[in-house]
Amino acid sequence: MDDLKDTTSTRVSKAMRSLPRDHFIEMSDPSLVLGRSIPPTNAVSEILHHARVCPEHKVLQIGTGAGYVAALLSKLAAQVVTIEINPSISRFAQSRFNKLGLANLVLREQDGSEGAPDLGPYDRIMVSSPRIRNTQRLLEQLASGGLLIALEQGENNTHILTRYEVSELGATLRRELALVDFSKDTGMTLLDMGMVDQVMLSEARRLARRKKLPVIKVLREQLNMEDATLYRRLAEENGMTFSPVDELLPRVQPQLMEAFSRSFLDSHHIIPLEVSERNLLVATDDPDSSVEDILRMHPYDRVVKVLVTPNDFKRLWTTVE
Repeated sequence: MDDLKDTTSTRVSKAMRSLPRDHFIEMSDPSLVLGRSIPPTNAVSEILHHARVCPEHKVLQIGTGAGYVAALLSKLAAQVVTIEINPSISRFAQSRFNKLGLANLVLREQDGSEGAPDLGPYDRIMVSSPRIRNTQRLLEQLASGGLLIALEQGENNTHILTRYEVSELGATLRRELALVDFSKDTGMTLLDMGMVDQVMLSEARRLARRKKLPVIKVLREQLNMEDATLYRRLAEENGMTFSPVDELLPRVQPQLMEAFSRSFLDSHHIIPLEVSERNLLVATDDPDSSVEDILRMHPYDRVVKVLVTPNDFKRLWTTVE
């Protein structure tokens, strides 16, 4: 079993190196927002490791999206059938497959819940969409000893990676494998927005680790864009509010600073601004800043982040001090 895990890990890593994720963002039409349909690399890696796809396998994937996972599967398996219901997304994915010359990959444009029984049976069936809850028709298309790997909706917007197999007696066996994290940091967000490429992001991450800085601080210096425009777009992508400092200054409650050490706030890139009905409003110039420590240490029901530019963040520091 350990040898199989090692082999799987090596093959998955090799496939992911040969097919950079940003290749599937470059072809994205902004109106389709295809970048958002591409899981982060850490999530893809975990899913593929659990799938244990072998070179001789035939694989069915439900939910092509931008085509990144299907293309990786084509590097791992003998044959891949992938299904996408959205015509526009299907056309873009097929275009990318053609450019990459993936001859062992068949794309069908249809409802994935019925599978593709005429091309089966399959050694692995990968269900990428949590919207498909009834997998019975798909399970019928498994080869002997085959596995169905599905992403299922968990609590609080989490996703559960689940394995199904059919026993010799015909019983369906279900096992939850892992919680899969689909959250993306600012670097991945900028990659999906087409504002950086993989090489640029990798170098920025390396520099950010060395200097102990948020990755946005490094990338900001390399992007030819006004701070207000950049941070407003990042706020939109992260579901945050962007605010100019002049709108926040009247709301500042300086006494809140007494509850936090300067080192804590510096390390978290956060400034407490206002408390209202047990909700704490904080400003940050780092979309990836975490508020979990505040919730553990203080009796607030919620901590709401508002994104500001680095210059406005400095102005707020001057005010609260």
